[in-house]
Amino acid sequence: MKKTKLLLCLLLLCCLALFAACTTEEGTPTGSDTETGDLTSGTESETEADTADPCENGHAYQSVVTDPTTIADGYTTHTCSVCGDSYVDSYVPATGSVGLAYEVNPDGTTCTITGMGTCTDTEVGIPANMDGYSVTSIGAAAFSNCRSLTSVTIGNGVMNISKQAFYGCSRLTSITIPDSVISIDNWAFGYCNSLEHITIPNRVTSIGDYAFSYCNSITSITIPQSVTDIGNAVFFGCKSLISISVEDDNSNYVSIDGNLYSKNRKILIQYAVGKATETFEILPSVTDIEYGAFVYCLNLTSVIIPNSVTSIGEGAFFGCTKLTSLTLPKSVTNIGKSAFDNCNGLMNITVEMGNPVYHSAGNCLIETESNVLLVGCQNSIIPTDGTITSIGKAAFRDCTSLTSITIPDSVISIGDYAFEGCTSLTSITISDSVTSIGSSALEGCTSLTSITFPGSVTSIGEWAFLGCSSLKNITFEGTVEQWNSVSKGTAPFDSVPAREVVCSNGTVALNKS
Repeated sequence: MKKTKLLLCLLLLCCLALFAACTTEEGTPTGSDTETGDLTSGTESETEADTADPCENGHAYQSVVTDPTTIADGYTTHTCSVCGDSYVDSYVPATGSVGLAYEVNPDGTTCTITGMGTCTDTEVGIPANMDGYSVTSIGAAAFSNCRSLTSVTIGNGVMNISKQAFYGCSRLTSITIPDSVISIDNWAFGYCNSLEHITIPNRVTSIGDYAFSYCNSITSITIPQSVTDIGNAVFFGCKSLISISVEDDNSNYVSIDGNLYSKNRKILIQYAVGKATETFEILPSVTDIEYGAFVYCLNLTSVIIPNSVTSIGEGAFFGCTKLTSLTLPKSVTNIGKSAFDNCNGLMNITVEMGNPVYHSAGNCLIETESNVLLVGCQNSIIPTDGTITSIGKAAFRDCTSLTSITIPDSVISIGDYAFEGCTSLTSITISDSVTSIGSSALEGCTSLTSITFPGSVTSIGEWAFLGCSSLKNITFEGTVEQWNSVSKGTAPFDSVPAREVVCSNGTVALNKS
């Protein structure tokens, strides 16, 4: 019996072992089947990840190296071939143009670019360093009158663009200024006639006198918040400028309707002279119109100057050729030199009654105390009441519609350039009170055919009648001896066809030299 039970137990154990073996073989993968199962499971996860993130298990980046050029940095672009993700690193500074001249600064570690040197590039790249010296400045007149330059890229690290650095680069169309620059000096980009756009970096604090003068192609410019000092006539002669913007948080300056004012709106610094507007009314808060504020504004026919204005700066309205009328309020007590020069369309000049410094008469602007005629126009009749003793410097300059003028007997002197460029002037009568005629006083009066000098004249300035190409008859009411004693500057009658001077007691050859 015991043997039987033992055999049954052994048989049961064998069956259990056989069953376990079969279960392992059929239900649990082993060996290579286990690896296959794992891969199958992974593929399923990847498929699910493709919906959410195709690169959950790692990107497959491919790298492309872009080499630096003379004006552009080099870099490496990494792009994932699975998802398209990309990033850029490994920047290499632009090589810069080869052959540029430089000088080592006193600190022994930095340098200043001083010129083209042996470089012949038309697209110049100024590197961040030269032979191990960090470039911190573009020197004075470094690229002045380099008319072959078409573009310039300045490397990061340059802090100063010195005076006249790019003056007269007439073909320069593009300039890239790095964020490191803090100052742009006087005339830095003067006469860059082809420069259409320029971005002033947000670290620049000062812009010097005439910095962008005669950049005739610039249409708009933005003054960043960092700028605290803008020099005189920065945009002088920028005839295409239609908008000047100022960042809102600038502490010293503000833009109103595209024009530049001081933050307190008391100083009109620059009118955007390229605007098509014909009439402009100055803000009633303005007390000062800055030097050159409206220079070469070729579209304005009328400017309304409020009673708040006390000062009109030098050359403020120079070359406003379509300005037809000028009315000055009694508040104006200071007018700078040449403020209305070359305003050859002026027909009417009026000063409000009660002005303590100036008055008007016969469409002439007169400084009351000095008795000087400051500004005349095509309709001027010089007063004969004795209030005028001098025709001021450039008073009628380029008044091209003026055909005749009589100098009354109270006038003693005719100033330099007084009637220069009055191309329609055919007749001028000079009274016998006049003793001096200034330099270039009637230069370029091409329609003047004859002139009579009173015997009172004792001096005639240099080039006084230069280019008076129709002047064939000259008369002097004094003697030959008196004529010979008249003090004459250099070549007062150069390019004049007349050959002699008829005096009261004879004729003398005209000395043109």
